[in-house]
Amino acid sequence: MPQGVFGHLTDTGLTLEKAVKGLLLLPEGLFVVVSHPILTSKQTGPAHGQLLMGRRFDADQIKRLGEQLELDLTLFSIDGSGLPGVLKDAYAHVMADSSGWIGPLAKETLAGVTVLRDIYGKPAGLVEVTRPREIYQRGIDSTRSVLGAVAAIGVLLSIILLLVLERLVLSPLKQMGSDIQKVEGLRDLSLRVGVGAGDELGELARVMNEMLGKLDNNEREMVRLERLSALGEMAAGINHNLNNILVGVTMSSEFLMDRVKDEKSLEFVRTIYRAGKQAADLVARLQDAVLGDSDEGALQSLNAIIRDSVETARTRWKDEADLKGIEIRILLDLANGLPPVRGSSSGLYKILCSTLSLMP
Repeated sequence: MPQGVFGHLTDTGLTLEKAVKGLLLLPEGLFVVVSHPILTSKQTGPAHGQLLMGRRFDADQIKRLGEQLELDLTLFSIDGSGLPGVLKDAYAHVMADSSGWIGPLAKETLAGVTVLRDIYGKPAGLVEVTRPREIYQRGIDSTRSVLGAVAAIGVLLSIILLLVLERLVLSPLKQMGSDIQKVEGLRDLSLRVGVGAGDELGELARVMNEMLGKLDNNEREMVRLERLSALGEMAAGINHNLNNILVGVTMSSEFLMDRVKDEKSLEFVRTIYRAGKQAADLVARLQDAVLGDSDEGALQSLNAIIRDSVETARTRWKDEADLKGIEIRILLDLANGLPPVRGSSSGLYKILCSTLSLMP
């Protein structure tokens, strides 16, 4: 019999009045005790004594109890000595709150700590219960499985996306780049980029084809302008030479008009002079057309143009008719003070002279 138990044989402890069972923290250790008064078989008294039974509640006993309950139990003294460092907060909690404490001891282990109280309701010891965190581990495994599945699906979708991009975007872009390099290499703006489906790339190809068409037209226009420029330079040279020739004709005819006395010969000289002037005017008009200038906006005297046209075409409508025995007379009824008009003198000369040359 532990000697420390005799101090609890009191009215507030292991009393004779009633049965008491529970824990007692004795100097010899922690014990499980049961006290029962000795009564008659009819459970009547007075009590003839007190029956005490007890068992030391130590580590071996707690281990045996854990095996029966299929739990991992550990007994600690009431002062918390021996508790792992991670359970210091748990000790403070259970000492202040009798509901106990449950929390993770590690990633793989869940721990619970509760207070064992004696027959007086005072703390007598601490019991730690540990269990593997199977649900948590299953959750981690499930999470890993889900993440692995998501990663696999992501890789698969990436491969599919790359294939789709290769077929719908990269391949048309490569073909478009090849066509552009072909246009650049051959320097042929009449070539066109292949147009695919009616998507954004197809729209881009159509815009590029329109741009190539405009560039081709611009190049053709530049070639035409260069040819016109060359023709203009050639026409300018021809005009210069013709002007030199016609200057000789007009100056010679002016010189003859001052020297010839015969009226008929003088008329021929005047005709040569007027024809030379008309030719010089036509050459000047051609030069203006080439250089972009024109006399169509200049003021012209209609009476003077009509008289000169009649005299210039005289060799056609009069001399040839005289040789055939035909007499042709032209009557000019021109208004005096007729205001000048804007137009091309050479054009008016050409119209009137052509009309007079057609006379029978």
